Amino acid sequence: MSILQNNQVFLRNILSDMKKLYSLIILFFLIAGNMLFAQLLLPQFNPVEKQMTFSSDEEDSSPIPFNEGRAIYYNRTYTEIDGENTIVTGQEVWFAEQGKKGWKKPYRLLREDDLPGENLVVGTNKTGTRIYVFNAFADKDTLYRRLYYLDKAEEKYKWSAPTEVIIPGLVFGNDFIHFYVNPEETAILVSKPPQGKRNNEDIFVSVKDEKGNWSKVIDLGKTINTNRFELGSFITNDLKTIYFSSEGHGGYGASDVFVSMRLDDSWQNWTNPLNLGEPINSIDYDAFFIMANGNEVYFTSDRGDLHSNFYKGTITGEVILANTDSLKGVFIHKGKAVKGITFSVTDSKGNKVADVTTDEKGVFKFEKLKGEENYLVKMKEEDSDFVGSKIYFLNESDLKTDRYVLTEEGIFVNAKDLASNETVKGTFNYNSLPALGRGLVVLDENGFPLDTIYTDDKGNFTYSVLHMEGGFSIIPLNMTEDEFVNVEMYLTDVRGNRRQTLKPAEFYSLKEEDDTLVENSTLANDRPAGIDVEDNSDNNVETSAINNAAGDGSIIYFAFGEKEASQEELNKLTLIVSMLKLNKSKTIMLIGHTDDTGEGNINMELGAARGGSIRVALMERGVPADKINILSRGELKPAETNDTSAGRAKNRRVQMILQ
Repeated sequence: MSILQNNQVFLRNILSDMKKLYSLIILFFLIAGNMLFAQLLLPQFNPVEKQMTFSSDEEDSSPIPFNEGRAIYYNRTYTEIDGENTIVTGQEVWFAEQGKKGWKKPYRLLREDDLPGENLVVGTNKTGTRIYVFNAFADKDTLYRRLYYLDKAEEKYKWSAPTEVIIPGLVFGNDFIHFYVNPEETAILVSKPPQGKRNNEDIFVSVKDEKGNWSKVIDLGKTINTNRFELGSFITNDLKTIYFSSEGHGGYGASDVFVSMRLDDSWQNWTNPLNLGEPINSIDYDAFFIMANGNEVYFTSDRGDLHSNFYKGTITGEVILANTDSLKGVFIHKGKAVKGITFSVTDSKGNKVADVTTDEKGVFKFEKLKGEENYLVKMKEEDSDFVGSKIYFLNESDLKTDRYVLTEEGIFVNAKDLASNETVKGTFNYNSLPALGRGLVVLDENGFPLDTIYTDDKGNFTYSVLHMEGGFSIIPLNMTEDEFVNVEMYLTDVRGNRRQTLKPAEFYSLKEEDDTLVENSTLANDRPAGIDVEDNSDNNVETSAINNAAGDGSIIYFAFGEKEASQEELNKLTLIVSMLKLNKSKTIMLIGHTDDTGEGNINMELGAARGGSIRVALMERGVPADKINILSRGELKPAETNDTSAGRAKNRRVQMILQ
């Protein structure tokens, strides 16, 4: 490839990789007594207008306003169409300023004698007297790519000789790379492929020290960066709030403008990015959002055009509560939902988040703080009668995801962190013989799956329970109600003597007293006697109906753009693994799906990658590789509509089907 072609690829990547941006956020800190809490508010915008002064029939991008928005630098890229290909023929830096009657006619800023080659303006100081330029220059067989700054000379339209900006360890190579230098000249945001990857760009930062030297680039971390591209970034004067374009956080189209706030002095802890929404974003390419002053913003969009042009917006002064993540729970006491119970919620640092009261269904809800995952929930008015009561946190489908138990200290603690100090013993026989390796699902008194246990070579099983447990049921895996005719399951005392024969779907409240197990059972006819296998698939194979015990247990959901599932989702594999172990003749089909964001061929690959990640997780749990098959449907088989974020979340999944 020639140097000119290399340069064209470099410029073309800048055009093709930068499509669409999202959200704006302001974080207000309010003082209530001595408690500090945060509320996320989203500014509202007036209708945006295309800026005809700057717009042309070429690609106009990267607006960089200065002098309180009274002047602006920007880039213009020239292209030609060659069949199905777009060829970049050149790129220039342009300048415009306001006069008494509005914007004056723009003109080209740099000439060949100022800085030969193709130039991108990537930053300026507050007054516009210093500009930062990313330059690509071909000299015979070598392509040079460097970041410079130039100072305005006394002579009109003239600039000083370029001074190279050195960022330690940053190698430009031939990969896509882009910059933004803030007006204070204290930070440089760098968009480039992460090490070892060339198919996406992440955002990094280099910070200037007291001696004027730039640091090595720092990765902004997984909250900002995804496995799709992030670029077109802008950061506020205090270096706390970043606006950037991303293809990896969902939104209206291939990419949108997002905003996030830095939570501490590091560069890795950020609030979850929020979408600026309409009118800033559209179904087309929206990018390079930047603030001109306290009221005006500019951005780039190709809405309704073949090329990108500039749009201007103004803030209305109104704000709405941002669509933040929330936590929803239900309070259960002795098997019943309780109305009117008030809880105090604080974050991990003791800051007050909210006071919430249960409704008639025992349900409460509070908004999560961005970046905060750990909360302390206490009863507002302590009552020892409620010790052992439980809070179940719910997902979007109101399925139970976590279980917290009220301790004697008046604090709700994750049941996983509480010591189990009572042991249940029993025996499981089938056809009058001990059932070896039989899987048993243990559910608490409210139907929450606690664990899967297995019988030994004599059909015996043991399970340790909390002393505050109100009751539980034991349900054999993969067994229909008819098969229970041949089942014998009974509890034993600590010496192994039979104490009571169990009936299907009974609940048991168990305690150890004087080395003898005392049972107090009540029938619960609404409990499933077993876990059936039914035909649910579109290719007429058997599907595990493990949802009876674990909600969406046969479906693993994924975050946008992610190939790996969260640990919470992977916990669902327990039941599938147990079924495969109990049905050694069965195999499992993993069908990967995506939402319809992005290109179809990429989504087909993403669906396969998601299936592959679950295959690895199953193998790590002891499932043989030859028992696992993978199929990708990409975006072709949505479970829900792709017109809403909730629907798209349901479509990003892997279905697990037994065959």
